[in-house]
Amino acid sequence: MTMYTLGIEGGPLDGQAVTVEADEEGRPPYRQSWDGAVYVRMPFGLEPHDPNWHYCHRR
Repeated sequence: MTMYTLGIEGGPLDGQAVTVEADEEGRPPYRQSWDGAVYVRMPFGLEPHDPNWHYCHRR
């Protein structure tokens, strides 16, 4: 089982980090919900993307 620890940007968990299990594609899950807020996985940087990801708050 592959685990990823990602930073969170925006929303009530701004500045925190979460550890999530990889999805069936071997990446962090695209959409997550914590404390009633929705977050989506976003790559850092421009194409080609850095292999690191973070979660951004979505309203």
